[in-house]
Amino acid sequence: MSNFDANRESFLSKTKRFINESKVKRSRDQVFEPMTNQEEDKENKPILAKSSFKKLDSGMQDLIEHIEATNKKYKKADEELKKKSKNLERKNAKLKEFSEMEKQLQLTKIKRLKLMIEKERKRAEESHSLLQRSIQQRDEVVVKVEDQRKKNIQKKAEYERKFHTEFSTLQAEVQSLKNKREKVRHKYELNQEAIKEIESDVREYKTNINQMKTEMAVMQENDFQLSLYQKLLRNKIHELKGNIRVFCRIRPVLESDDPDDIVCKLGVNQVMKIRNFHNLEVNTSSFIGKEISQKVSRNSIARQTFEFDAIFGAESTQEEFFKEIHHLVLSALDGYKVCIFAYGQTGSGKTHTMEGDIESEEDRGIIPRAIEALFENITKMEELGWEFKIKVSFQEIYLDEVRDLLLTGNSMKQINKAMKYEPTIVEVDKIETVLYLLNTAKHNRSVAETSANARSSRSHSIFQLLVESRTDSVIGGKELNGAINLIDLAGSERIHKIANAKNNKERKKESTEINKSLTSLRDVITSLKNRDKFVPYRNSKLTYLLQPHLSAKSAKTLMIVNASPLACHASETINSLKFASQVNSCIMKDGKLTPSFKK
Repeated sequence: MSNFDANRESFLSKTKRFINESKVKRSRDQVFEPMTNQEEDKENKPILAKSSFKKLDSGMQDLIEHIEATNKKYKKADEELKKKSKNLERKNAKLKEFSEMEKQLQLTKIKRLKLMIEKERKRAEESHSLLQRSIQQRDEVVVKVEDQRKKNIQKKAEYERKFHTEFSTLQAEVQSLKNKREKVRHKYELNQEAIKEIESDVREYKTNINQMKTEMAVMQENDFQLSLYQKLLRNKIHELKGNIRVFCRIRPVLESDDPDDIVCKLGVNQVMKIRNFHNLEVNTSSFIGKEISQKVSRNSIARQTFEFDAIFGAESTQEEFFKEIHHLVLSALDGYKVCIFAYGQTGSGKTHTMEGDIESEEDRGIIPRAIEALFENITKMEELGWEFKIKVSFQEIYLDEVRDLLLTGNSMKQINKAMKYEPTIVEVDKIETVLYLLNTAKHNRSVAETSANARSSRSHSIFQLLVESRTDSVIGGKELNGAINLIDLAGSERIHKIANAKNNKERKKESTEINKSLTSLRDVITSLKNRDKFVPYRNSKLTYLLQPHLSAKSAKTLMIVNASPLACHASETINSLKFASQVNSCIMKDGKLTPSFKK
């Protein structure tokens, strides 16, 4: 609190105290004055006292009001003074803050100046050091340059000596060259006449080259005609061998096979011997007219003849087998319809013969090798002016129902009562695409467990390669339609064996349908070999699907009967040989094959 406020408060308190004391005194006088002057001033004193007190009260009241007014002014002035004091304090605080900031700023500037001075000092020291090094290096360079200058002076003198020496030598050589130039000029004049003669010879050579080109075109045409003639010869050879042929192949021995159980072997002169559980021996020869004997126990002898076009033992490789049918496969490029069947019981090696191990170069079967051979020969024939389109389809027949193996999922296309059916056909242009489609179809095939094989195919599979070709290299052009049908037939087990297996009802139904379709196939092939007017294609879905390829004049058929080398399969092996022998024993009537031309 300021001195002014203290004085003001003291004045106000004294004034109030004076007023209060006046009131007390007045009250006391009112009480005691009547007692002392009661008799003397009984009438006049009270009136005078009242008037005097009224005047005193009125003055006091004015004084109080004046004091209060003055007090209000003092309060107002005091409030203004407080506000000014606070403003002054804030300004002092800001001034102090500004003073501190100015000090900090000055300190910061001083620090920065010190740092800059230190950096400049270091930079100056570095510059001085660098300048010293530069001066030292310059001195070294000057010394080196001076040394080099002296060396150059020496070299210059040496070069001048050499120059004078070489110049003298060159002058002599120039003179010699001038003499040679004269000789060359003389030769040039002589050669001009020779050039004229050469130009005449060149014109003659050009004429000869044009004649050779004409002859080469004729030779190319002759090569093309020769290739056609070779095709005709190849197909003529096949006709002479028979357009319906039967091969026999013994399945290779597996690691899981018991060596003591192997009874089917190929001996000398392509004679196959089979010993079954009755000590039965059957010698099957590939040479027509040779007799085969069956020796039964108790010295009884029965004779039976099986005739085949070729026999392949268990040791024969996939490459050796395909080499025998290589020309048959390539005849599809000539417009012929080729059907190759793999026949035999379950586990006799049909799928090994037809497919094999696609990933193995050695164990690849007919299908991958045929694909490779076709594309290799297509590349060669395209160089002679041929154009090709290759299309692929893959189907299976299971329980006499047709399933398209190139459809996604388990979709099935069935032949209706009118026997109309259109499979999925995919156009391909490279081997990888065909192998991919083969893998797709393989996963879609119907596979079930039988008593003969835990993973035996229970359906016929039909892989078709359709070949369309054309060329303008011959007069009027030429278009051909060929095809290869590679058929892996289902296992040919007899029903009485299936009856002893688990789930025999379903397996029996499968075997019944399989044997029915195989019988129909045998009847169709027999009718074709006999040139019968009526061929029972509609007896089964298998023969119906193959009708366009079996009935064509350009048809070629190969039946591969597969035999198991094991004794436990000897009975079924003999039945397979009988079936194939019936197909092969038909007498082929006269008839010539003709390629299938595109209409």
